[in-house]
Amino acid sequence: MRYPLRLTAALAALTLLVAGCADTATTAPDQAGRPSFASGGGSGAIWTTKATCGTPDQDVNHFNAGDAVYINGENFDLGLTYDWSITGNPGGASTDPNTVVAGGTLSINGSGGVTVNWTTGTAYAGTVTGAGGAFCFKAYAVQSDDGGEYQVKVGSKGDNYRVRGDIDLAVSKTALTKMKRTWTWDLDKSADQTALTLSTGQSFNVNYALKASYTSAESEWTVYGVITILNDGTGKKATTVSQVVDTLQIGGSTYVGTVTGCYTAADLSGTALTFPYDLKTDAIIYCGYTYTFASDPGDGIGQNVASSEASVVIHGGGPPTTEPLYFSSDPVDFTFNEASTTPAPPAVTEIDKCISVTDAFNGGAAETKVTSFCASGLSSGGYVSLGAGSSYSRTIGPYATCGNYRVDNLATLTTNTTATQDTDGWTVAVTVPCGSGCTLTQGYWKTHSDKGPAPYDETWALLPGGLGANTVFFLSGQTWYQVFWTAPAGNAYYNLAHQYMAARLNLLNGADGSVVASALASATTLFNTYTPAQIAALKGSSALRAQFISLAGTLGSFNEGLIGPGHCSE
Repeated sequence: MRYPLRLTAALAALTLLVAGCADTATTAPDQAGRPSFASGGGSGAIWTTKATCGTPDQDVNHFNAGDAVYINGENFDLGLTYDWSITGNPGGASTDPNTVVAGGTLSINGSGGVTVNWTTGTAYAGTVTGAGGAFCFKAYAVQSDDGGEYQVKVGSKGDNYRVRGDIDLAVSKTALTKMKRTWTWDLDKSADQTALTLSTGQSFNVNYALKASYTSAESEWTVYGVITILNDGTGKKATTVSQVVDTLQIGGSTYVGTVTGCYTAADLSGTALTFPYDLKTDAIIYCGYTYTFASDPGDGIGQNVASSEASVVIHGGGPPTTEPLYFSSDPVDFTFNEASTTPAPPAVTEIDKCISVTDAFNGGAAETKVTSFCASGLSSGGYVSLGAGSSYSRTIGPYATCGNYRVDNLATLTTNTTATQDTDGWTVAVTVPCGSGCTLTQGYWKTHSDKGPAPYDETWALLPGGLGANTVFFLSGQTWYQVFWTAPAGNAYYNLAHQYMAARLNLLNGADGSVVASALASATTLFNTYTPAQIAALKGSSALRAQFISLAGTLGSFNEGLIGPGHCSE
């Protein structure tokens, strides 16, 4: 579809400047391209528009066959009747020389109401509007045999328009969108311990976690596409294209794009054309264009209308003159709304959307913990877990000598596109007391024998006889390991046995046990005297049973660090 028009800020447009040749004769048009208003004869001014009413700035001076010619006016006196007409210019300037193709009268009453009558041509009474000395109505539909220049008059006021005949450019275009989204990440590393107190030879598992936050920002909002220009002029004449300009409109603003080059190949390959360029009949050229917005144009719908401006040489009646012609495509919508289906959403290039994370423990080699984690949504809204591999444990210790130690753990995040890195570390301060050592609970010792389930603590090997957890516990008929894993179930023998074994192992591990030396001696005597069955048979009021329970309490306080050198981290 082709529409002649003058570019306005309401439309995005492609403009072509073309030189050609027509066979009709006419006078030179107004150099400013504005309506030519007759002088004298009272107030008022008129202009023509196509297909609908419009303002003087929307004046249209060129039409195709089938186009509707609207006559617009303003500032006319009230209470008067005016003759109106559309007449072919004389001589060779028109295919209807001195012929009135449409005409009649236009009356403006004292209140500004308008009535239009047709004495020549088809009446379009239903299109008449007007108020306060202004009016608009459809006066005429251009016929297929019309050509050249026509004069429009209302009273003494006039305007001219031309019907094209020998130059016709079919202009169309595509409008695609794309943009970039860049992700910014912040790594967070944490652990469940910041400081540990360990005995010599003791190990401790610290649990670490990796999280990250992310945000995104869009940029390079770009409209691009291909402009197609076909010379299908009815006069079958070559047309000289002088230049190509592209404009687009969104959000009430108009922008000028960049034409990146014109080619004879649809895929924009080959050698770029130079202008002016002679576009032969039925030939096509293809022009790439692009525009990148400096700021976010929003999620609204913009319009891109390709229009051509041609300059035609007029022969006849005097020296050759030129005046512009305009051609346009159907509007093409575009948007940067990713949820849109029509028009198509933008193609989005994601920058640094995914990450990997490595971890270096205490100066060692980096190990990959997170192979790939990708952002979901435009912002994390805080720190989120990085999924599989982001939670893990590290073993700290054992230390052979007492002293203060520092265990550093450094995680490194790397983005997938630009390899941008972010790091975060965690430090655990470790104290291994000298001299007095520290104590561990019975729960620690029963799980750290060579039978597990926790890592083996070599202190077990220091028990007399070298049997470790298999050492027989006094008169019980059980090993130390078996006694540890026997629930008391009300039997005070096992309450004391558990705390006694833990205290003995703590002393073997270097803890100062002077505060419980008497309690340990008393407990040793009891275990050398009684079996579990004998103590189980005691009533609740038994003094002997009370002694077992009291000694268990004292040794438990020692093992838990409430008395003595203090508690080790577990």
